Amino acid sequence: METRDELLSLLNKSMWKFEKLVAHLKPEDLDLQMQNKDGGWSVIEILRHIQNSERGMASIVKSVIEGGEGASKDFDLSLYNTRSNEKMTDMTLDQVGENMKKYRETTLSILHSVKEEDWEKEGRHAN
Repeated sequence: METRDELLSLLNKSMWKFEKLVAHLKPEDLDLQMQNKDGGWSVIEILRHIQNSERGMASIVKSVIEGGEGASKDFDLSLYNTRSNEKMTDMTLDQVGENMKKYRETTLSILHSVKEEDWEKEGRHAN
């Protein structure tokens, strides 16, 4: 299926870019403020957010494939992001990289299992 192949290719390329970025970061880079919204996010907080988002998206896709709605109607993305960042404050860059690989493998596995008829299903994204 063309859609699946395109998506898998995109996900593989983005993982390669993520790994390359992480490999080139120095410890002093991690605390740099990169985003001022929601009280400001540092490089390491953004990377933690990316790997956590990968896990969440896999869960949403799986829900939709299984006939669910995806993210719940009352999901508060801002609150979730704030709490997630608070819970991940001790997560190291190495742990972020390991988690990202694990979560991406889960995503790829889910996408490989999508049946032809499931590609037309729709669900709610957390945003």
